[in-house]
Amino acid sequence: MSGNNHHSGHRERLRNRFIANGDKSLYNHEILEMLLFYPIPRLNTNNIAHELIKRFGSLKNVLTADKNELQSVKGMGETSASFIKFIADVSAHLNEASTDNSPLDSTDRIIDYINRLLSDKEHDLCTIITLDPCMNVKNTLSFPFSDVLGQHTDIRELTRQVLLTDTRNVIISMYHPSRKPIPDVSDFAVINSIAEAFKPIGINLVDGTVSGQGMTVSLRTQGAFGFI
Repeated sequence: MSGNNHHSGHRERLRNRFIANGDKSLYNHEILEMLLFYPIPRLNTNNIAHELIKRFGSLKNVLTADKNELQSVKGMGETSASFIKFIADVSAHLNEASTDNSPLDSTDRIIDYINRLLSDKEHDLCTIITLDPCMNVKNTLSFPFSDVLGQHTDIRELTRQVLLTDTRNVIISMYHPSRKPIPDVSDFAVINSIAEAFKPIGINLVDGTVSGQGMTVSLRTQGAFGFI
């Protein structure tokens, strides 16, 4: 009984600290510990939180981890793993929704939008952002980078999906989370092949971008459109 009282008191102190000072007053393992209060109401979640951080390396990596990998950590069951995935998915949804407020009518706004859009993505992607005539975002279409590279490219299917959005303006974004945003030959090749497919049907390439390690560069601003 005394153990339960100790856990209860610790939880109450952690909640009060969060209420008084927000999440900035908490360490990453404490944020994770608080998340686990809800699917694990009676057990000590401190040790589980520490083990999750140790296994995956960071709070972000825990939130984006595979559900089965989460369940492999001692103390984590299907309910708690599903809860973490739910929180991560809601956070990603809110992050994407928050990027839809302003027209992408400047390079700074384009870069800011793309940085937020891709902030939680872990794999190389090609993303096509479709815009209305006022440069407001209509839709985003993402494909694994390997699927749009070389002989495996299905430009017709990609073009069909863009046409369904009834757009005339697009931004094509390359994303490589593990490297700096320096365009290479494959980036230029993919952007060029897509832009060439769009040209005959009246779809205009507003900008091409390359992102990585939390940064994005605009090919138009860099004067690289001559290669496309």
